[in-house]
Order: sequence, then C-alpha cells, then structure tokens
Amino acid sequence: MKYFLLSLCLLSAFVSRATPMPRELKAACDSLDYYIEHRNDYLAPGKRVLDSLLRAETHAHTRPYAEQMQLFKALGNNYRSVDLDSAVLYYNKAIDAGLAQASSDINLRSDLLKLRLRRDALLPLQGITYEAITDFHDINPDSLENREQRQIYFQGGIDIFTNISAIYPPGELRDAYAGQAAVYVDSLLKYVRPHGLSYRFTNAHRWKLTGEHSEAIAELMDTLPYLANDPAMYATGASLVARYYSEREDRDDEFLYYQTLSAINDIKAGHREVTSLQRLGKEWFDRGNVERAYRYLSLALDQAVESGSAARVLESSQSLPLISRSASNQDERNKRQLITMLVTLIIALIIILIMTSFLYRDHRRAQSVSRHLEQLNKSKDFYIQNVMMLCSVFFERLDEFNRYVARKIKANQVKDLYDSIESRKYLATQTEEFFKSFDSTFRTIHPNFVNQLNSILREDRRLAVPEPGEPMSPELRIAAFMRLGIDDSAILAKFLNLSLNTIYTYRNRLKNRAIDRQNFDEDIKHLGF
Repeated sequence: MKYFLLSLCLLSAFVSRATPMPRELKAACDSLDYYIEHRNDYLAPGKRVLDSLLRAETHAHTRPYAEQMQLFKALGNNYRSVDLDSAVLYYNKAIDAGLAQASSDINLRSDLLKLRLRRDALLPLQGITYEAITDFHDINPDSLENREQRQIYFQGGIDIFTNISAIYPPGELRDAYAGQAAVYVDSLLKYVRPHGLSYRFTNAHRWKLTGEHSEAIAELMDTLPYLANDPAMYATGASLVARYYSEREDRDDEFLYYQTLSAINDIKAGHREVTSLQRLGKEWFDRGNVERAYRYLSLALDQAVESGSAARVLESSQSLPLISRSASNQDERNKRQLITMLVTLIIALIIILIMTSFLYRDHRRAQSVSRHLEQLNKSKDFYIQNVMMLCSVFFERLDEFNRYVARKIKANQVKDLYDSIESRKYLATQTEEFFKSFDSTFRTIHPNFVNQLNSILREDRRLAVPEPGEPMSPELRIAAFMRLGIDDSAILAKFLNLSLNTIYTYRNRLKNRAIDRQNFDEDIKHLGF
C-alpha cells in the first residue's frame, strides 16, 4: 500500500500546480531531495563506527572498568541520534562501569554526572517522564563541586524539560515544562562566555522557550555561515531560526528555507531527526504541494520508528491524516490527468485497470514508459521498412512503365500510348496505390490519430473514424501530412494530386472545426506527445 501511495504522489507531479518558489528556496528543496535520496550514504560512517565499537564490546569484560566506561559512553553517544533504546542501555552500562571503579576523582564524578543526565534527557522521548524528573531532582545542586559540574547540571535540566515539553500539545503543561527549562537556561548563561557560540545557541534556545530576546535569533543567523563544517550544530541553529520565522506573518518562505537547511544538515550529520521533516511536510501540504508533503511526512514517520522514540512516533503518527488526504488528492488529480492525456482506447484500459486493482498503479507507470519506448523503436523500424518498400515499388512501377512504353513504340502503337498517357489512367492507378500504402502505414504507426485529432476539434464538428481497410478522407490525409511536419500547401497539392485551391479549402474546413483555430496547425504537430 505504501508503494501505491508513493506512485500516486510521483504521478501527481505532472498534474499538480507547483507553488512558485524563490530561487534560494527552490535550490534548497532540490538539495534536500538529493540528500534524501542519498541519506544512507551519510548514515554509513556512523554505522561503521558503531560496528567497530560493537566488535570491541565483545571483549569489554576483559578490560579495566575505566576502559569499559569509555567504550559504553562512546556507544551511547553514537546511538543517541539513531536508536534511543540502545543509547539508554549503553549509558546505563557506562554508569555501572564508572561506579565499579575502585577510586573516584572529580573528573570521574563529572563524567558520571554527564552520563546520568544524558540518559535522563532521552527518557522523555521514550515516554518515560516521571523517572527522568525524579532522577534529576535527586541531584542536589549544592553537592556540585566545580563550574564544569554546574554547567553539566544546568544543560541536563534544559534537555530534560525541553524534551518533556515537546511531548505535549500547546497548552498549560507544555508551557509549564518550557518555563522550567527556561529557568535552567538562565542559570547556564551565567557560565558561558558572552556572545560566544555556546552563548548564542543557549540564548536562542531561551527565545524558543519564552519568546523573549528576539535579537538572539539575529546573532544566531550571523553565526550560521561559520557552522558549515558542523552539520549537527547547523541543523539546530537553522531549526531555531525557522521557528522564529514561523511565528512571523508573511515570512513563510524564510521559514521553509531555514527548516529545509535544518533537514539537510540533519541528514549530513547522520541523524534520524524527524522534526524538520515533519514541519516541512505540514507546511508543503498547506501550500498544496502534496507530493513533496507526502515524501517528507512518510520519511519522518519511518525514521521515528527506526529511532525508537515513542514521542517522535506519536508526533509523526499525527501526520497520518495528512498522508491519507494527500493520497486521496493525488488519486483525483491522477484520474483527471489520465482523462485529458490518453486517447479513448488507453482511457478505457486505465478505467478497467483502476476498477480491477489500485495496487498495480505504481507498476503501470513504469510499464507505460517502457511500452512507449518500445513503440518508438518499432515505429522507427516500421518507417524505414515502408520507405524502402515504397522506393522498391516506385522502381518496379517505373521499370514496368518503361517496358510498357517500349512495347508500344516497338509495335508502332504510338497513338495508343498517347491515349493511355493522356487519360492519366496509369497515374491514377499509381496514385491510388500510393494512398493505399500511405493510409495503411500511417494508421499502423498512429492508430489513435483520428481520436487525437478529434480531441482538438469541437464536439459537434468531429471527423468520423474510418473502418479498418477503409481509405482516409482528403481532410484526414491533409491532417496526417501536417502531423508529419509537411504543412506547405503547394507540397500537399503535389502529394495528394489536388489543386492548390482545393488544399486551401480543405485546410480552412479543418480550422473551422477546431476548438482553437488560431493555434490549430501547431496543435496538430503535437498530437500524440
């Protein structure tokens, strides 16, 4: 069913009206499409590191506790952005290994505090909020021994309460937890260098929580160009800037631009972060670009499931109604596109296939392209064969006519020869043969030409479709030659053995039948494309 919905979205790209985008936004969207297509390439380095650490884990029990702690800490850090369950598991193992060490210095206690708070910050994303809050409050701020531990403590409080607030919809609970996070932001700001990189990010995070100090966003925007080599930090910064623009009227393009940059850098960092993709999907859906919305929302849901974050899965699952509505809209647009583009026989076939099963829709588009390419190759060969056949018939008739003339002259039947030529009987016979060959060849290569021609004629003035073997009318032949690019009336008169005035008369009749008389000649040339 997933591939069926995806096929609807892909096909809709040809029928949906694309929302005009500024050049920078379009370039960013094209870049995101590239990174989504190659996202596994950016996950691969992190996977190789994890594989290496996991191989080392098999012998971890033979190592000192200090080395075990560092190994499990590295595994937890690497799993944070891809698998929350594994990250929490290895943080617990690292804590156990640290506590098992015989001696304990201030550096070890700082490491244990950081591990404990990193683990607690992940618990709300798994739906475990009470334990995270309880464990955090069990830490006595007065017991913190130095500046580093206080920074770790306040950063942990920010992460824990920010993640808890993200679980709840807008309202009192969300504001309450965001307010607690903001308190720890204010405390942390006292321990970072003013206007440095950490200060700018922390201050911008405070704006996100409280809506105050919007100048923090201006500082952060000035900082972004210097983060090109740190995609994880760039993703966070761009997301904060996007959040700022999302709350400003008439700044939707800026919101989309920075949110797209955030999503790009999440992929470059090898993270399975879904927030940016969720916001992008919803905004593009509101703009009517359902194909892009479906692609982003589906990927966000897949990555939320893979990350093991219950909160992210819950938030992503709220996008399912959008995906369902997107698929429904694509179905309707797809039907309209088929009705306007395909000829009568193909429309009938598509209707039958639609009634039979929607599940084959994704395969049918690829098969249609393949059949079209195959038909083009056959048409090319058929054109060449028939040209060679006509040349052969022409030479044969010329030779036959030469022998006929020679016999008459030899028999001294010049008068009979003159009468035969004067009567144009022989020319009429050859012309009829030419028309018969032309009609057969053209209708074989373009079996739906008459129906396609009728599609650009007024309904009450359409031409009758000839029966198999029935010759084409002069009007149809003129239209056929015009479809082949021969639209000079003088040349048409020679080919069809008609006077120039007769050709003009037939062409005017055809134009009078047309829906768009002014562009009729060009419309004929594009029939079947």
